[in-house]
Amino acid sequence: MKRVALLVCLAVMVSGLSLAVLAEENKACEAAKASPKEGTAMVNADDMRYGKTCFNKLGRGVINILTSPSEIPAGAFRVCREKGDFIGVTLGSFEGLFTFIIRGIIGVFDTATFLIPPYNRPIMQPEYAFQSLEQSFHDYQGGSF
Repeated sequence: MKRVALLVCLAVMVSGLSLAVLAEENKACEAAKASPKEGTAMVNADDMRYGKTCFNKLGRGVINILTSPSEIPAGAFRVCREKGDFIGVTLGSFEGLFTFIIRGIIGVFDTATFLIPPYNRPIMQPEYAFQSLEQSFHDYQGGSF
């Protein structure tokens, strides 16, 4: 019985998403038909960007869940640069562990609420965990990455 209820919920979510996408496409088509100008495109590329869709939020959530462990070395690199290697490895690892947990929770939240706008405003900066690691390592190396 629980499986049937889960499948019904999933079907309702997918159909609602499909209807929302079709409605947006219909609006874009109607707008293009209403005022076609010579030499202009029929579809505005700015309206179809990935960042303005719920798939951006879903992708961000899944990527942050999978890459959130990279926050541990990122925290160590950040603290090493500021306070030295020994404190960076110890205290920085704990700071990174805390950030790893927070980013994982935010990733689960983004994944669970991907159908609810806003789609292009991340809760945590930088938007992805691997960007945090790259920036921390770059700063630790003195800008020579």
